[in-house]
Amino acid sequence: MGIFKDRLIYIIGPGKFQTDLIEFFLYTQFGVKCIVNESIDRIESLDAVGIDPKTLLLLDISDKNINRQLNERKTEYNRIISNFMVALFNLSATGIENEALSRGIRGFFYVNDTLEHFAKGIQVLFNGELWVSRNLLSKYILENTNHHHSLRESLTKNGDHNLTKRELEIIALVSVGAKNDEIAKKLCISPHTVKTHLYNVFKKIKVKGRLQAALWAAKEL
Repeated sequence: MGIFKDRLIYIIGPGKFQTDLIEFFLYTQFGVKCIVNESIDRIESLDAVGIDPKTLLLLDISDKNINRQLNERKTEYNRIISNFMVALFNLSATGIENEALSRGIRGFFYVNDTLEHFAKGIQVLFNGELWVSRNLLSKYILENTNHHHSLRESLTKNGDHNLTKRELEIIALVSVGAKNDEIAKKLCISPHTVKTHLYNVFKKIKVKGRLQAALWAAKEL
């Protein structure tokens, strides 16, 4: 308890009993302060100046059409997503994750998730990672990678990130879910060398882990 006592979570949802239970669980588990609201409109009225971008916003979408809301209230949601880490909870098998990821949503919690799974996801989000399944992320990357250019053509594009050809090869493999040992074998280098390259890649493209790097690759390669 207390590992995230200096952080803040907004919990947005109409079910007060459930949101109060989530607030109690997160406080007892992590010591984190939570603010519960029934509507995102209460958040929209906040002055963006001084908002900590590390603040997490959990948004209940159990009875909402998130795609419709993202389109109809694009300006409001873009403002929220740009100022907070936003994760959705109470998801069923809705198939909205791809669109949500493209809008900047950072994680997903489902109706059948256990408390242990929920707690792990909160820690991952606070550590700067995405809380997305590997299969879901792989699908997102495959659907959003520019298929009009071959990987070879993509690897020749250095862009503004100053990545070497070897670094681009490695991040391309990371984007399809390859592990360090698999990358090392594929490129005939040591796993230690792979780790060194990944450290340099993360620093250059300003991400904190493999999931964020994979999303970057989906847009840039």
